[in-house]
Formats: sequence, C-alpha cells, structure tokens
Amino acid sequence: MALFNKKADKSEANASVIDNIRAAETLVQKINDAITVKQSDVDRLVAVVAALALQIADGADPKSVDAKLDELTVARRDLQILAAAVGPAAERLAQAHRDQRAHSMAGHVATCRKFNVKRLQAATAMTSAIETLDTAWRTFHEATTALSLAWPNGSLPQASLTANASIERAFAHELFRLGGRPALLGGQNFQIPSLPGAAPPEPGRSIDPSTVKPLAVEVEAANQVLLGALTGQKSEPVTLMRHTDPSAHGRRDEPELPPPPSGPTNSAAQVTASLPKVRMG
Repeated sequence: MALFNKKADKSEANASVIDNIRAAETLVQKINDAITVKQSDVDRLVAVVAALALQIADGADPKSVDAKLDELTVARRDLQILAAAVGPAAERLAQAHRDQRAHSMAGHVATCRKFNVKRLQAATAMTSAIETLDTAWRTFHEATTALSLAWPNGSLPQASLTANASIERAFAHELFRLGGRPALLGGQNFQIPSLPGAAPPEPGRSIDPSTVKPLAVEVEAANQVLLGALTGQKSEPVTLMRHTDPSAHGRRDEPELPPPPSGPTNSAAQVTASLPKVRMG
C-alpha cells in the first residue's frame, strides 16, 4: 500500500507540473492573440484618423476626428497593457518548464540513490563472500600441502587434484557452474556477465553451467583416487542428491559425500606443523 501511495503521489505531482505548463502556455497564447487583435484595431484607427485629417483639410467638421483620436488613444493604451503582460506570462511559462526539469531531475536523483544503495549492499555482500571464499581457499591449499608432505608413495597420483594448475581449473569450473552465463543460443548476453574467472570445462563450446560437475564432486573423486592409491582399492563414484521437494525447484544438485570422520581432528596448519621436514623423492 505504501508503494502504491508513493507512485500515486509521484503521478499527481507530475500531473500538477504538466497542468502548470499548459496553463502558462494558454495564458501566453491568449495574450499574444489579444495583442494581434488590438494591433489590428490600432492600425485600422490610424488609417481612419489619417483619412479624416485629409477630410478636415478639405473643410470637414474636426469633431469627427476627435472621437476617432480618443478611440485610438484607448486602443494604444490597451495594446501597451497587453504588451506589458507578455513578460510576466512568458516568465511564468519559463518557470513552469524549470519546475518540470527540477521535478524530472528529482526523480532521476531518487532513482540513482535507490540503486546506489543496492550497489553498496551488493558490494558489502561480495566483500563478505570473498573473505569467506579466501578462508576456504587457504584451508584447501593448506590441507593439500599437508597431504603432499605426508604422502608416502613418491609422486602423487594423476587426477588427485593436488597440483596448483588443476586446482585452479577446478575452481574456474565451479565459478562457471555457479556464476556462468554463456549465450547458449549463439547471441550475446548484454545483461549480467559471468563471474570473473569462470571458465567452462571445454572452452570454445556452449555449455549449460548446470551440467558441470560440482567442485565437491571433483574433490571427492580426487580423494578416492588418493585413497585407492594407498589401499589398492578401486575408488567409488560420487553420486548426486536429487531435490525431490517442490520448493527446491531451480537449485543445483549437490554431491552426496561420505560422513566426516568421528573424533577430534586437527586443522591443516596443525598437521603441516607436526610433520617432519622430509624431502620427498
């Protein structure tokens, strides 16, 4: 209701400004029309007086010209009054246009302020999200470094997602999955761009971001590869949980991960600090 009232107030204010402009335009037009008519009367009376003056010179009664002179004087006075009214009427019209520009600018300023607030809120949210992301990024790399130092079998296996390049690729794919907005129909998207750094798994192809594997799935698959290299057991595929709740419409599938280990655990930094400084061959 409040939003409706605000829109109604803005509409009424705009209508009032337009009404003022129309009224001022009408007044100026009426004065100009009256001046045109009065000027025509003056011109006519001047011609009549001139003709009567010639008749007087030929012996006509001078009283006939006196009445026309009085009429001419009145007409000229009215013309002067109308001419003096043009200036204020024109200023009133100019002020009405200035009011319209001010009203329009006030609307632009209000719109700018509204979206500036949203931009600032979004920037604050992005800052908080980036801080959280950076914490997770450091935690992941610390855990990977600790894992590499503790690895007993020489080189880490392929597909273990422990090399910086592979981690960065997987991260770019996750950015693409969550924030990629490709032009799937071959056109350009001029609305919201993709998240910076987002990259599809197959560059050069139009890929639906929802078809990209989640980062957690990729990491769990890499974890299974690492465990399999240690135990000799075949890694088990990671499945996705399907959202069957109608309220979950539009949400991406999430990985079904194994339960976390029970008992106290150390942070990646603690694990790294506790390891002997041994050069891996």
